[in-house]
Amino acid sequence: GQFDGAAALLPALNQMMEDAAETLYAPEEMNFQKQVDESFLPYMIQLAQENDINLIFVRTKILGPEPLELTDYAGSLDSYLLQQEHVFLVDFSRDPRITNEFQIDSLHMNEFGRREFTKILANELRSILGE
Repeated sequence: GQFDGAAALLPALNQMMEDAAETLYAPEEMNFQKQVDESFLPYMIQLAQENDINLIFVRTKILGPEPLELTDYAGSLDSYLLQQEHVFLVDFSRDPRITNEFQIDSLHMNEFGRREFTKILANELRSILGE
């Protein structure tokens, strides 16, 4: 058959993701309260509010078990965002419409998944923007 370069790279990309996760999910990185003040997030929210812009955050689904550290961090982030005016969170992390058939690996969507997810996301954005 024809050589599929993307498929051949997936094992190496997955290993790189696993290696990055060791740093990404380190306890000091997963402390939302410590990280938020050192991030651009408060400034982004302030800038959007000052300019009467709705800020929309989108969380996608991760296949497989979610690290506990990420679950705790996401909960803190959600609480923070819910306290902000003109800030919305569209959370697909547990959305049953997003299935395994959408995915190439734990984070990346295949062509079918990208197409179907775009439709789902567009509908969610329409409801937020009142269209």
